[in-house]
Amino acid sequence: MIYTKIKRLSKKIFSSKTYLLAGLNRVIDDDLGKITDITVDREDKNIYLELEKKQEFARLDVLGYGIVYKGNKAYLTFKSIQRSGYLQKALQGLDVKNQIAINPLYIKIVEKIL
Repeated sequence: MIYTKIKRLSKKIFSSKTYLLAGLNRVIDDDLGKITDITVDREDKNIYLELEKKQEFARLDVLGYGIVYKGNKAYLTFKSIQRSGYLQKALQGLDVKNQIAINPLYIKIVEKIL
């Protein structure tokens, strides 16, 4: 009986989003901060990330995403990226050519999310 209550409570507290955020925060650079929320709009193909670093907040919007396979490599493609807050300065010199290589270990996870 108590086990069933704990199981139900853990499902309320630890959603799949909680595990996704924990996983993403393990692979992003600490200089970018911590991802506090993610929203994936599968219909319009947009990803919205909210980040926090030292009590500052920022937003990163990946617009028009897709996954492209070239040989045995996979890439996250996008039409544009919009950033706000401290990310304006942090990503100022970053030149990403509308695609980011996906580590082969994470391809299945990325496909599930998107």
